[in-house]
Amino acid sequence: MSTAKQKLIDGEFFGFIRDIGVEVEHIRQSFQEIAEKNLIVDPTVREIEVKAATSRATAIYEKNQEAVTQLLDDARKLCREHVQVADWWGDEVTRIENEWQRAELELKPVKSCTKAVVTLQTVANTDKWYHSIIYRCAELTVPDRVDQHLQTIPPGQELDFHANFREAVPNEEHRVKLLKFLHDHPNSLWGVVNVDTGKIRSLPRSVLLRIRTYTWVGLALAICIWLTYWLPQLGTVWNIDPWPITSTPKGLTLTGVYLFALAGAIGHIFLDVVKQFRQGTVFRTVSDVLSWVHVNELNILISIGTIFIASFVVYANMENVSLYFALLAGYSADSIADTWLQRFEKSVVEQTEGLTKMVFK
Repeated sequence: MSTAKQKLIDGEFFGFIRDIGVEVEHIRQSFQEIAEKNLIVDPTVREIEVKAATSRATAIYEKNQEAVTQLLDDARKLCREHVQVADWWGDEVTRIENEWQRAELELKPVKSCTKAVVTLQTVANTDKWYHSIIYRCAELTVPDRVDQHLQTIPPGQELDFHANFREAVPNEEHRVKLLKFLHDHPNSLWGVVNVDTGKIRSLPRSVLLRIRTYTWVGLALAICIWLTYWLPQLGTVWNIDPWPITSTPKGLTLTGVYLFALAGAIGHIFLDVVKQFRQGTVFRTVSDVLSWVHVNELNILISIGTIFIASFVVYANMENVSLYFALLAGYSADSIADTWLQRFEKSVVEQTEGLTKMVFK
């Protein structure tokens, strides 16, 4: 069978499964309305509202029950007709059918009862089965939908999973469970999943875009290293005396300071990675490392520049920079930069407030 034909069959199958989840969620919401009305304090009003909600829920159930049954039959038919569909997802269809039957039994507790009886008790009994069905449908269909969303945003930007899939997966615990599933199956989408924040960062799909990332990082490093080599010599070349940056026979050269500062910064990252690796959250394979580089392209470029400035400042203000001090400067460069930026921002705010008071007092 051709790949194009198989994609059409898979798309039809996932369409059935997605619709099952939507129909079951509609039933679940109508049942939840009964529970909400039961919280009304006034007994007379509560009785009227519960009765009305029950009537609506029963009507919705009877209509949607036929739709769910037909969709399950359609999905099962595809499994019978196409071996690959049955091999990949037949067991999940069976589980969805079984849980749907369990929910049906909760609605028909008496064997002689031919119609569904929706009561407050059945709302509680069926809710867990409906949530489970919705999750199983989402586990099959949501990865492709997430990937479709990621195609619409630039590489490196984040997709808020909880905000975009709250309707498809209303249970928050199930959304977190689904995020863990996506995290454990990274090849199912072009993105990097952060389970804790619920955000998924888009990865570049094009080979050219991926090469561009490595090119920018390599170019930034080359420029900074070139500057560290030439800056101390510019005073002599341009006959500028005094020149604040000069080559010194003592200690490391500016290029040496920068390279060891880079080593210190990489060591800082490595220690963070080791901590997270022990928790099983990052870098299980080489491809994870490459993905991290892609989604953090801008941060890496900023860090390269920050370390260059830190090396420049250290070299200009010290006569003898040791290897250890250069490593320490690189290790703490990001923290120092963050602290400096916070103080700078605070100073700007204070100066702005003072100027505002002078102008408008």
